[in-house]
Amino acid sequence: MKKFIGVLLALFLLYIVYHDVTQGTLPSMKEQPVAAAAAEQVSKPIENTTIPFQIVKIKAGDTVLSLTESLSTGNVSIEKIISDFEELNPKATANSIIIGKEYKIPVYSEGE
Repeated sequence: MKKFIGVLLALFLLYIVYHDVTQGTLPSMKEQPVAAAAAEQVSKPIENTTIPFQIVKIKAGDTVLSLTESLSTGNVSIEKIISDFEELNPKATANSIIIGKEYKIPVYSEGE
């Protein structure tokens, strides 16, 4: 009985490895969302909007929150930062920014 269970366990492990290799359980390396650090600033004309922003080219490690904190002097809630970012960038979400793309990052001053 122990041999039978051992064989079933070995077959199951082989199936798991086969499934991981063929289907994949890890995200692909195409265009991936990014998380926290520095950004390369790009100068472009600012459009008419009620939310002040700066256009930033995303580098590895950047997040919307870290970029906003590095560009701003005021304290603003995370919910406001996310809603303003998604208003400025209608085709993007705050948790799925892509390395190498440019996004409008909201900038807040001390009085806001």
